[in-house]
Amino acid sequence: MLHHHYFETLAAVRKVEKKHQLDQLDLPARAILEFIGIAEAERRVLNVSDIVKQSGVGTPPTVYKYIAHLERVGLIRCRTSKADRRQKLVRLSPVAQRAFFRMGEVLQ
Repeated sequence: MLHHHYFETLAAVRKVEKKHQLDQLDLPARAILEFIGIAEAERRVLNVSDIVKQSGVGTPPTVYKYIAHLERVGLIRCRTSKADRRQKLVRLSPVAQRAFFRMGEVLQ
């Protein structure tokens, strides 16, 4: 027997994704965005190299392409590290933070 609560929750999460245009992302872009979100939830600061090495999404050029896309559409923010100007730090944008916060509320 199907559990209706699961499907109601799934529909609610998809509604949040659509509102914040996360439904427009393909799976690798979503995986990178989730990787960044998990790091933030764990209070870890990521740089682009961390994402390239640890996300498991693909080759460095592919990951760089996705990071650039996520930044261009306003879901992440990249900035140069003050400690090491060669590093580019990556965080969720306020839009992505709100989307993940709302999805968390739906899942509770």
